[in-house]
Amino acid sequence: MAIKGISGRIWQVRSVLRSESKIDLNKIISLLLKNRGIEGKVDQENFLNPPHPSKLKAIDFDLNEGDIKKAISVMNNKKEEGKKIIIYGDYDADGITGSAILWEALYSRGFDVLPYIPDRAKEGYGIRSESVAKLKKKYTDLGMIITVDNGITSFDEVGRVKEMGIDVIIVDHHKKDRKLPPADVIVHSDKVAGCGVSWFLSQCLKKEIRAKNSFYDNDGLDLLVIGTIADQMDLTGINRSLVKHGIRALNETKRKGLLEVFKEAGIKRGGIGTYEINYVIAPRINAMGRISHAMDSLRLLCTKDQEKARELALHLGRINKERQKMVDELLVKSKEKAEKELENKALVIVGRDYNEGIIGLVAGKLVEEFYRPTVVISKRKGISKASARSVSGFDITEELRQWEEIFESLGGHPMAAGFSIETGKIGDFKKKFINYANKTIDKSILEPRLLIDMKIDFDLIDDKLVEILLAFEPLGMGNPSPLFLAEKVRIVDIKKIGQDGKHLKFVLSQSDKIFEAVAFGFGNLELVEIKPNSFLDIVFSVGKNLWNGFESIQLNVKDLGIN
Repeated sequence: MAIKGISGRIWQVRSVLRSESKIDLNKIISLLLKNRGIEGKVDQENFLNPPHPSKLKAIDFDLNEGDIKKAISVMNNKKEEGKKIIIYGDYDADGITGSAILWEALYSRGFDVLPYIPDRAKEGYGIRSESVAKLKKKYTDLGMIITVDNGITSFDEVGRVKEMGIDVIIVDHHKKDRKLPPADVIVHSDKVAGCGVSWFLSQCLKKEIRAKNSFYDNDGLDLLVIGTIADQMDLTGINRSLVKHGIRALNETKRKGLLEVFKEAGIKRGGIGTYEINYVIAPRINAMGRISHAMDSLRLLCTKDQEKARELALHLGRINKERQKMVDELLVKSKEKAEKELENKALVIVGRDYNEGIIGLVAGKLVEEFYRPTVVISKRKGISKASARSVSGFDITEELRQWEEIFESLGGHPMAAGFSIETGKIGDFKKKFINYANKTIDKSILEPRLLIDMKIDFDLIDDKLVEILLAFEPLGMGNPSPLFLAEKVRIVDIKKIGQDGKHLKFVLSQSDKIFEAVAFGFGNLELVEIKPNSFLDIVFSVGKNLWNGFESIQLNVKDLGIN
């Protein structure tokens, strides 16, 4: 029978380890790797000691080497012809970092190249022939557009750009459509983020052409790691190499803009990991594209002017705070609507003039709250925009493609999608999507689960285990923090901590071993049954706590059950 914790999530335990049996630490490593789908000596070695990205080849990225060579050849031809190249990026952290990486590679090698990030509200997602026409009018020598993190589904738009006499190279990672656009070259992989495809293309370019100007000297890995983590890429394969070494590069970065962001956000170089990237750095870069203009984020990443870097970092910080406030306000309205539709297995929330830049964030938060596929639509005159988020087991982009004829455009990943739709067709879409979800989605998919690596006793928790767990960093999608279950743990002491007592701090005991533990966000629990000398089952991760120069093991409680 499934066990539900206080959080309402179902506990799913994969392995059991008891201290009375002789436990080899290698067994723990092996089980943790197996739980992440990492089996075989070579794969395990690459996971624990990921190779430096410079040692990776096109085949590792699932890229066609011929496409890479052709792309570089076409770019070189434009350089020889004296033509301008525009890098047409996307306005999220992946697209911005990918555009910056490719722009730096080309610019430092003498190409006449400029980056271009479209305005989300005025131009929308992806390459637009109207925007390219304006660029052509401004730059009469424009000879090539290189899309980054977009373009793979833009069949008609790429065709129109080609009719203007402009060459097109697509650099993208989104799902291919049934019909590929008529670009001169397509450099595509769905194994990495858009910035990953851009980075590898840049590396191949650098091998062929020496730089004429020195730029930042860490090969763009500091930017690559931001885009990869922000785009929620799986960190068990090639992305693990990119992120592991990218984090090191980010902590050693000399980019003036990033250093000013660290200062503004109150984080220190040397202590930056996936958490800081995901929740501090990337949101600031993303915020510009959501409610302002993302070009400022790209300028921040590339500027060598100290004063400009400081000015832009402060601006990004202000815009991010504004974005947070807007999300909170829109979430309240959306939750009220969602609560009226909870009889359905999916949610479609429609609101007049919702800010298009934040509807994806709101959809994500609604999924966290109600755990079902969610579409949030900003209803406008003429064409409306939508953002969708899903739950594990329901490929939202693939499912939406069933009604492709209804949409003006559609793109995304298994867990996230975006589309535009004629406003008059919203009602028809909502009815079809909800009916389909109610008929086909199994109830079990809508039960949030907490995947627990193994059941252990406190006897097995020591410095050696902590050392093993450190080898699994960086943590993220596909490689979550290892979680453990300990049963019948005695509460020695308990108290509320933090602002308004939002969190719980425990002293816990089992098998004559005592550890401190913190349960973030559990401070609202009634403590009638949770009191000293009562017993709990706890799901937790293991880490270190540094206080007044003294380091100790601390358990981070993710869920608990009253024994």
